[in-house]
Amino acid sequence: MNELGNKIKLWRNYRNLTLEQLNALTGIHYARLSKFERGVEIPNQQMLERIEIALDVKFDDLVLIDQEIENLIIEFIDSIFYLKANFDHFEDVINKNREIYMINQNYYKVVLIEYISDILTNRLDHTDKMEKILDSAVEQNTLYEQLYLEYRALKMHTLKNYSDAFNYIERALCISNNIKNTAMINYHLSLLHHDCGHYEKARKYLIQAKQMFVEFSSYKRAVHCDFQMANIYTRMGCYSMALELQKASLETFQYMQSSESVIALTLRNTAWVHILMKNYNEALICLDKAELLEPKNCNLILYKIWCNYKLENYSNAHKIIDENNQLYDVSDYKDRFKLFVLLLD
Repeated sequence: MNELGNKIKLWRNYRNLTLEQLNALTGIHYARLSKFERGVEIPNQQMLERIEIALDVKFDDLVLIDQEIENLIIEFIDSIFYLKANFDHFEDVINKNREIYMINQNYYKVVLIEYISDILTNRLDHTDKMEKILDSAVEQNTLYEQLYLEYRALKMHTLKNYSDAFNYIERALCISNNIKNTAMINYHLSLLHHDCGHYEKARKYLIQAKQMFVEFSSYKRAVHCDFQMANIYTRMGCYSMALELQKASLETFQYMQSSESVIALTLRNTAWVHILMKNYNEALICLDKAELLEPKNCNLILYKIWCNYKLENYSNAHKIIDENNQLYDVSDYKDRFKLFVLLLD
């Protein structure tokens, strides 16, 4: 099926017409219309105009929609690479133009934007339905297949299905022929190896990703690589190197006016390294700063209880427990919270 034939079929279906009904409107035999749709034959200008009148569409105008969708997904890819995180903008554009996008042969690219957005914002409820569309529409060995495989891997990573995650992301890496895209794949591969305890591999992919980010002036991404490298060094027991990178990341995050949640997370991670080094006072200093940004973070609460317990500030530890009884109901944290309560009884 060629592009014109695909457009004729899409618009005929959109208008809820059978080939026989289009035959009646245009005077062109339905068998010939079928040939047009399948790309077996190309309609002449007179026939094309009759089809356009019947379908109330100008096929030349649809080329502009093709380009609009192409520009939108390229803009979206760049926004991820440069960590702009403006998902609302793309959602607004898509919702505003969804009707016209849905009857375009490149609509799968719009679905791909929504799919990636939902995965990056941890909204996985509708991603299975999107995958059915993308499985049948994305062309093989293209930029769009690479993106689809990469973010399907990220979804599997989120679900802790590490085997499938590695399968998808390694396939994405095999077909990637663009440095920017390869940088993102290396970054996600590093996160995956990190969570699987493969710290040297995680470090290798992260170094490669950072070099590529710097090459294309994605400095926010480069700093996030330092942030992740600090986590790797923490896991490897290289605490001094981890602290050095965390300090540098904090300074850069503040200079770049990064989100409060990112700064708070870095402060909590720094506190955790201090805890591992038994520097409990230094840990509390970091936690107090993080608390100003995200006061009810569960890890922060547990870290503060532990530091006060180790410093024998039992009254402070009891006070923190009394103020945060909601942790009894948080499944991922309630067991550790109960343990701390028992320690202080």
